Amino acid sequence: MDLGHEALERLVEKLVSGEIVLPDIQREYVWSGSQIPRLLDSLNKQWPVGSVLLWRTSLEIPTKTAGVVQGTPTGNRPSILLDGQQRLTTLARVMSPSNVPADQKATDVRFHPGLREFRNANAVQKRDPQWIAVSAILAKGAQFRDLVRPLGLEQAAEDEWTDVLGGVAMRIRDYPVPVQTVDVNDYETVAEIFNRVNTGGTRLSKGDLVMGSMAARWPGGRRVVEDFEAKLRSMGWGINREVLFRIMSVIAVESPNHIRLIGLREESSWAKAWESMQHAVLDAVNYFRDHARIPSRSLLPTEYVVLLASVFLHDRGGSFRPGEADELARWIYLASAFGHYSGSVETTLASDVALLRSSGEPIPVLMRAAQEPRTPDSQLTSEDLRGRTRKSPLLRLLQLRATQLGAQSWLSNRAITYDPNHNGLAVEVHHIFPKAWMRDKPGKFPELDALANFAFLSKWDNIRISDDDPAEYLALADENVLRAQWIPLDPDLWTANRFEDFCAARRTLLAGALNDMLGLTAPDGPDEPLGADELPEPEIGAWADEPPED
Repeated sequence: MDLGHEALERLVEKLVSGEIVLPDIQREYVWSGSQIPRLLDSLNKQWPVGSVLLWRTSLEIPTKTAGVVQGTPTGNRPSILLDGQQRLTTLARVMSPSNVPADQKATDVRFHPGLREFRNANAVQKRDPQWIAVSAILAKGAQFRDLVRPLGLEQAAEDEWTDVLGGVAMRIRDYPVPVQTVDVNDYETVAEIFNRVNTGGTRLSKGDLVMGSMAARWPGGRRVVEDFEAKLRSMGWGINREVLFRIMSVIAVESPNHIRLIGLREESSWAKAWESMQHAVLDAVNYFRDHARIPSRSLLPTEYVVLLASVFLHDRGGSFRPGEADELARWIYLASAFGHYSGSVETTLASDVALLRSSGEPIPVLMRAAQEPRTPDSQLTSEDLRGRTRKSPLLRLLQLRATQLGAQSWLSNRAITYDPNHNGLAVEVHHIFPKAWMRDKPGKFPELDALANFAFLSKWDNIRISDDDPAEYLALADENVLRAQWIPLDPDLWTANRFEDFCAARRTLLAGALNDMLGLTAPDGPDEPLGADELPEPEIGAWADEPPED
């Protein structure tokens, strides 16, 4: 990596000339007017304003239109602007207003030599000649006395203001901007560099890189992707773009590493791979909903299980052999329950795809792998569930199981089926013993924020219960409704001084429900405890918002 400095004026010239271009994955120019005077003031005071990150590569990088009209340079490949777009584009629009796109409003920032202030011009300042356009001050070859003379100042004041304008122009145009240049031909490295320096902005994903490469080679491809994503969301199965590209990569280049899709050069290759992936995913979603009884993506702890199901159905032409549909559903539950994709996702997916395609009966092999390092089919115990937090994938599986069994919200007696389009019916995680109600009770309650104290209610019911005494509000609910969410029915356990006993009894009920769902039948306890609570990273499409404390 090269590290140096370059005059701001020269960087602006490179952006306008096209020597610096924007990659397709950059967001649009979005700076608000209020930020521009502050940036100019910082430059004038020689304060730090951040650096510029450039990427030099021999790869064919899809680019996008910048916030200024750019030329087309000849000779060397242009540098790719990874960080600093908003600042550099802003300054280009101020210093070269003729390059502002015709359909966009030019930036009108003024400077007052007497007040030494930069401001966005309002109607009053536009009529006041002492507020001078910064674009005129920073223009190449600007004659500062010509900008001041029409003001009719005394000679001493005219000389002073001329010097002020000259100083402003020099400090801003010559400001030494730190420039870091990365010379690599590896998308993954650049994506990680970008994300580390851009943590406060829009995070760049590898899926964005693939999308940019696809858009460059398949005109209209971006719209096809976005339309399919919208269709999946309308079905309750919004799936992250990176997962879709991983599925496409397995089908097209036999690897779950979706960065390898960038090697596809022809439009027909992209279109064919996308169409095959789309059919496979729709087959998988229909299978999830109709056979595995998973009505929406929100009820799965991880969406990586969609990849294996999609590839399986693609390879089998959308059909199952006898018994395989049930086996695949069980694998989905097991992989979700035991955090199968919570470690190295890339490695685990590659191993699973290899098992899927190398075994005559792959699903039993995949089920054993999903349970490692536990003994296959060993049952969960009450102790396995002790202290499990909101991050535990078991919580999402319990919600799925309750939904499958027709569980209802306790007060309204409405099904807890997730409905993201209806605010009042959104499902929330409810503390059975409300935290606010327990706050003044004597003793310590380590499982207050754990699995044993969680249930699923509609938002309305959760608000209605608020911090009520559980002994009072549980008594209002029908026993069958409580039983459907594995609530111990002994009223003596619903008091604060029996909270530990309540949690122990409920953990036993929850373990039984999970063992039944997961098909775990071995009577002996596991020889390996569950690992720490950990959702797969990146965990995408989970509950959109954490509910308020009840």
